[in-house]
Amino acid sequence: MILEFSVKEKGNFLEDSVTDYFRHLGFNVQCRVRLRDRRDVSHEIDVLASKEEVFGTVTVAVECKYVKSPIGIKEIRNFHDKLMALGITKGIFISTAGFTSDAISHARSMGIELWDLKTLQEKINEIRIPEKDIIYDALPVTSSLLEIASPDHLTNKHLFTVTYNLNFKPFYFFDYHCFSQHTVAGNAIILESKGQVIVDAASGQIVDLQVFSRAQEHKIEVFVLDWRGTIP
Repeated sequence: MILEFSVKEKGNFLEDSVTDYFRHLGFNVQCRVRLRDRRDVSHEIDVLASKEEVFGTVTVAVECKYVKSPIGIKEIRNFHDKLMALGITKGIFISTAGFTSDAISHARSMGIELWDLKTLQEKINEIRIPEKDIIYDALPVTSSLLEIASPDHLTNKHLFTVTYNLNFKPFYFFDYHCFSQHTVAGNAIILESKGQVIVDAASGQIVDLQVFSRAQEHKIEVFVLDWRGTIP
């Protein structure tokens, strides 16, 4: 049996794939959202992604088109007008059939990023865990623990249904060591920093760190030990 999907269903799948991609990057994502501009005109954004950074909130609007013909300059202009009306500075236009040369030139001049299907696939592959790094048949729990948690010791155990939810969140731990020596006004200054950083393997965000810093001049040393955050 061969399943046939409508153009709308294929378009929704494309939008969902883009949504998952930005979620993996640590963005808060809304799919198929409607926003109103300052003139109270409603606009639909296929994928709206936002993330809090130290310098402010990063907002990205993504237009997704599942089409058979390259997107032309008219669609790029319409998308740019939508961004300007909503005050969104970062826009990405995704087309499964690519873009015309005029559309590419106009998007470049307007600061709009263009992705074809190949580009989208490459970006999705970048966030996937390499096959060689996947450990199969492994869980962070032993079978004996599951047996202890089961209600087998109860005479009416047939009345119970036990459901197990395992939430496994991987982290990377790595050490670093930076050292430099400078001469200031004829004095030797030694700067040193080392420590351990813990990074969320899914989002790439630093969740914890321990830093040891040292500044030394003429045998007078200042030590700073900084430990911040906790592992969720």
